[in-house]
Amino acid sequence: MQPADPESLSTVSPERYRDLFEQMDDGFCIIEMIFDEHGRPSDYRLLEHNSTFEQQTGLVASLGKTARQLVPNLEQHWFDAYGKVVTTGEALRFEQSSVSMNRWFHVYAFRLGDARSRQVAIMFSDVSARKLNELRAEFLLRLARDLSPLNEERDIIHTTVNALGNFLKADRCYFLECHEEQNLVVVSENYQRRATASLAGILPLFDFGGIEWWNSFSSGNFAVEDTQTHLLTRGKADNYREREVRSYIVQPFRHDGKWTVVLAATDAVPRKWTIEDQELVENVVSRVWPLVESARVTEKLRASEAALIESHAELEVRVAERTEELQETVSHLNAFSYSISHDLRAPLRTMRTYASILEQEHGEVLPHEAADYLKRISSAAERMDRLIVDVLDYSKSTQSDLPLETIALSPFFKGLIESYPDLALAKEYIRVRSPLAPVLANPAALTQCIANLLGNAVKFRREGVSPRIEVWTERRKTHVRIHIKDNGVGIDPSLHQKIFGIFFQVNPQTGSTGIGLAVVRKAVERMGGRVEIQSVPGAGSTFTIELRHPTDPDANVGVAVSRQRHEVI
Repeated sequence: MQPADPESLSTVSPERYRDLFEQMDDGFCIIEMIFDEHGRPSDYRLLEHNSTFEQQTGLVASLGKTARQLVPNLEQHWFDAYGKVVTTGEALRFEQSSVSMNRWFHVYAFRLGDARSRQVAIMFSDVSARKLNELRAEFLLRLARDLSPLNEERDIIHTTVNALGNFLKADRCYFLECHEEQNLVVVSENYQRRATASLAGILPLFDFGGIEWWNSFSSGNFAVEDTQTHLLTRGKADNYREREVRSYIVQPFRHDGKWTVVLAATDAVPRKWTIEDQELVENVVSRVWPLVESARVTEKLRASEAALIESHAELEVRVAERTEELQETVSHLNAFSYSISHDLRAPLRTMRTYASILEQEHGEVLPHEAADYLKRISSAAERMDRLIVDVLDYSKSTQSDLPLETIALSPFFKGLIESYPDLALAKEYIRVRSPLAPVLANPAALTQCIANLLGNAVKFRREGVSPRIEVWTERRKTHVRIHIKDNGVGIDPSLHQKIFGIFFQVNPQTGSTGIGLAVVRKAVERMGGRVEIQSVPGAGSTFTIELRHPTDPDANVGVAVSRQRHEVI
């Protein structure tokens, strides 16, 4: 609701004036500013307010009282803002948080009366829900950016628990690996604030609850407001008190239907954890723990490579062991892919379900613009769900032909760039020359290829030089060539054939696994195409993917697929 124009209020009778503000959705009040002996705004007295005021602020029986009486720790910036309205006569519109009231407000304030008046009329609305959603989205984006360059398990966990602990303002935050058979939990990289003691180490699992607690705990989204009174924890109240845990929130990460790790946050005082808090913790653990497991796999690979270098005499035996380990690693990565795809689809199903309910039960009363937004939400959720299913099917069908379809590249690139956080952050550096010719390809495989190439173009930039990435297509009879050109570090021509080999790394210190370009080449070949590179060190690279045009008379022939078991993407 837009605040009324103060000048228009002068024509309204006192009775209608009062009725108007009693019917407002926004909170409204009139205050009188109080200045100290130095002329600085120090407090204000509440003279009048509407009924919505109490709903928006949580303050009751407030008429005649001062702000400092109602909220002793109210921040000085509120007094400064309203004092400025009194002294200048200029209206102010702003959004501001109040830590002491645990709320965000959108405020419109203007002076009542002439220059001698110290009265200010304030119209405001509680925008806490919107602001908290914005802050959570910014937090997840910032966390993804902070984790992007990390490849060590400890660094990933340390960055995550510190970021989440600070955002939730919790006393502790940590990952907790569970070993139910041994009745043990292992806490590493414990974040703690103030003088709270660390929980890092090995702890007895059932110190925290019995079998009923364990079943509830392992079901996910489990939060306890007060461990001293909760039905499942009060029997262990002394253990919680000893460890300064009065409230907590936990979320397990599932792998192949089981789970071995939990992300937890605790407070030394009772705390009501919101649904949004629980969803945020679930979102973080589903994003981060696969990175930890990937780092562990990478560390195992490094250890294996070091062993190969140290023992030339046992080279053949160690190569065989290495090959077996790589096959196991790929199997684990496929399992991780399935787990992540499954967990990502759950919130999409929730979005689609609630959107459907909202459309069915309230569609007739929704404004046209809101109904359009609702359809966009449903469409986007359905599209993402389909893409996840396609990616999962692609990872499981390495021994079979890929189904191809006509893909319009202009909307494809736009949707891909907006769907990947790292690419969305760098989209100002990516120029797509339209029009782009359509191609015959598999959507999931093409998404994987293009995302890898654009991601490399953004990541491997020259120091001190902003990335510049260009995308265009070139029609050649029955085929289309997709060119992706960057101004990055470039690659020596002697390495052009090697970079498409699995686990090959131009610079091992970058933390790359050496799989990305091998995946690109294999996926393109399985779509009946080919990939090539033109590059010079220090002058950038141009990667070209050649695929069939939809009018190719041989488009229905199919794609030959390698049957060699070791060539698994």
